Amino acid sequence: MIVSVTPDQLQNDLQQFVQPLPFLEPLIPTYVAFLRLEQTTAVPPLPVEWLPSEANALLERGIPLLQRDAPPLVLPAMEEVWRQVCDIAARPLEPQAERLRAAQEWPRTQREEWLAALDQYFRDGELSLDDSSEKSLLTFLMVHTWRPFLLRWANDLASLLNDGLWGKKSCPVCGGQPDFACLRPVTGERRLFCSRCDTEWHFDRVGCPFCGNQDPASYGYYSNEDSPYRLYVCNECRRYLKTLDLRQVIGERVLPVERIASSGIDMSALQAGYRNV
Repeated sequence: MIVSVTPDQLQNDLQQFVQPLPFLEPLIPTYVAFLRLEQTTAVPPLPVEWLPSEANALLERGIPLLQRDAPPLVLPAMEEVWRQVCDIAARPLEPQAERLRAAQEWPRTQREEWLAALDQYFRDGELSLDDSSEKSLLTFLMVHTWRPFLLRWANDLASLLNDGLWGKKSCPVCGGQPDFACLRPVTGERRLFCSRCDTEWHFDRVGCPFCGNQDPASYGYYSNEDSPYRLYVCNECRRYLKTLDLRQVIGERVLPVERIASSGIDMSALQAGYRNV
């Protein structure tokens, strides 16, 4: 079972992985700071009242619930979160610290560009920039700026979701792509987790959740007898997905901890030429 976690619990849980994954130790305060920001940001409720019939109609048409209308920009709350995200990121990213502190003022000094980037990230999940390092940094900031809002709204909309009407590769709430998955106890059902709002949804066990490839010659997984994790890889789209087999674990698991504790798998996959979100 996947459950939520407090910042203090996250810090304590991650400490147990410092010995096998020593690169984690200096990053733990950053992970904790982002989780605290997610949980303490005062996010206003969505301004729209939802009926189950309206939600079902969107899901049947393959439209994520939050993409029914224009991106739900909440200003000035997002401006304040952006400034805090830049400040948190500047602490471990010392080479980028000066740029990140300058970026704190973009909602004021480069407002039109900043608003356009917020809009594009929400719609497309990435930014259209030629400079790969710049694109990576700004996408990182957008991820954490949107996250408190998407988490709150996804929780508000959770009761309207219907697995039987979805089963697609993207998130039924915000349209984001999965960055983690689990196989449920007993049944082995595959559940995908959205990289943006943590919504989980059913997806077929057979096939790549990014491109749909079902050829066993080019899509499969690696596993280890001593680990409950699987690494699914697709040689068609060169994407990968970490998966926790809950049939091999006892008790509850925490999604933020699992994402971070399995970061060694990310490193191996990236070194092998695969990519995630």
